[in-house]
This record gives sequence, C-alpha cells and structure tokens, in this order.
Amino acid sequence: MSGVEWLPHRSWPELVMHVLAHVPVAVPAGLFDPIYVAFAARHAGNAEERELSEDARALAQILTTHADMARVQLLAWLFDDLEQALACAEHDLMVLEATQVARPELLAPLRALEAPVELLRCAALLEEEAMAKLPPVSTDMRALAALFEELAPIAPGLAEHALLPVRALRLRGRVREREIWIGVPSAELGLDAEHVAFIACHEATVHELSALGGDERRVETAALALMGERAAAAGLTERHARWLSHLG
Repeated sequence: MSGVEWLPHRSWPELVMHVLAHVPVAVPAGLFDPIYVAFAARHAGNAEERELSEDARALAQILTTHADMARVQLLAWLFDDLEQALACAEHDLMVLEATQVARPELLAPLRALEAPVELLRCAALLEEEAMAKLPPVSTDMRALAALFEELAPIAPGLAEHALLPVRALRLRGRVREREIWIGVPSAELGLDAEHVAFIACHEATVHELSALGGDERRVETAALALMGERAAAAGLTERHARWLSHLG
C-alpha cells in the first residue's frame, strides 16, 4: 500500500465526538468512553462543572436507538472547522443554506432529527473553551503507515481512502464515502498504533461490503468475518484476534 492519504486536522469533528464520548448510552453506535472522559477531565476539568454534563445526560435520554445515534453523528461531517460552525451558530439547522456548511447533502437527514441534533450542536459549541485546554492532536503517521503496509492483505481497499485522526473516537472508527476517521494512538488514552491500524482496516472493509447492499449491522458482522479470513490467509490471525479482544 503506497502513499496513505492523510486529511488535515478538523476542529469540528473533534468537538462533536468529544461531546458524544460523554453521552452514557449503550447502543452499538454510541461513543461513551470513560477513559476518554477521564482524559478530558485531567486537562479541561470535570465535565460536571460545565454544561456538558447536563447536555450529555439529556442526549442520553433522547438518543436511545442505534439508528438515531448513528444519524446524529453526521453532524460531525456537516462542518469542517469550529469557525464555520460558529459563523451560523445563531441560526437553526432548518434555515441554514447550502453555502454555510461543508456538506449540504447532510442537512436533510440531520433536520429530520430535530431536537437531538440541535442539542448536540449547542453542546459542541459550548465546549469550545474546554477543548482548547486539551493537548494538540498529534499522530505518528509514519508508524501507522508502516502498519498499514503490514496489514494491507486484510484490507486492500484501505488505499482508496483518506484518513482523519479524531482523538475522541479512541477505540472506534467511522467511514463515510472516501473518508475513514480513526482514533489517535496515545499512552494516556491506553491506545496503541496497531489497534488504530486494525480499525482503519475494518472501516475500509465495511465500506467495501456496504457497496453490495444489506443491513448495516450485517455488513459490520460480515466485515469482521472477511477480515478474519484474510488475516488467516496472510498469517495475521494472532494479531487480528488480539485486536478483536479489545472490541468487547
């Protein structure tokens, strides 16, 4: 795999995923992560002392299904930068114009959610000062690129994607069209580079199989099975099993 494409840092996805990592829900699409919450508290202070705590509890009460939690995360793609989100912060999503957002095609599905997406949007905007206190997002791209080379047999489609590190994802990943979002290896977050590399491979495999159609959860399961088969053929079974053990 040659020339992994890395996307430049985006502040808005970091903010949205940071908020969702504090939302205590137990659905597959949920991002609740006590380890990340503790990390954020060490640098930015306890969330209980900010509006984030109340907003997170409110979001947990209304985002009770996998489908809604998955859809509300599209907000992270709507803008690229905090500045872009701030420029239209005083206007509801219902009245935003295509020129005000990075991906206008997401306005319709987000508007369908109504209250939850507006609450998430407000919560993210209110966390601006807290996020500024966190350490800069830093990724050892060379180390990850080397791992991608090693793992290429289990996810040949990864080379077709562009990667964006989003620290609040930690153990998880997300894929939309060409973009794959991954966590950031960090000793403080208990996350090693190999896990992140496997997540990128998994998301690429999910995207590969989603082109064939089918239910989202079935595609996820099929992707895990296909990766297992490819890992066995490439002599990577042990490493693949170690990654799987971290998924819970």
